[in-house]
Amino acid sequence: MNSNNLNEDFYQTAINYYGIKEILENFGNEKERIGQGSCIVYKTKCESLGGILIAAIKEVNITSDDCKNRTIKTFVNELKIYNRIDNGRIIQFYGISRSKLALNLFFGYCNFVQVAFLILYKLLQTLKKDYII
Repeated sequence: MNSNNLNEDFYQTAINYYGIKEILENFGNEKERIGQGSCIVYKTKCESLGGILIAAIKEVNITSDDCKNRTIKTFVNELKIYNRIDNGRIIQFYGISRSKLALNLFFGYCNFVQVAFLILYKLLQTLKKDYII
């Protein structure tokens, strides 16, 4: 199976069989790069996710033929994991998109202030249980 067929097969299976939402919105230059490692992570507004939502996009490049199959297989495994997670303490996974050169995962964006408030809330809940009850 060549990499184009693998790309098409897994993508359609993810959408049709697993019910993963396909994000069709075009962001153009409205993306702000917020991180980079083996992938690039962007922050952007995403209207197609029910109103104006700030989303984080993990962009996985599939530019060279020699790593394309390996990259797609890794992406599929990651996608399966995110699709199975249903926990309020984990950042929300919204869906996927693709272009000729990249595969994208969409998540809820969580800034440092939100993380700090969550940690403070959990700490207060723990203190409340330990000292008030």
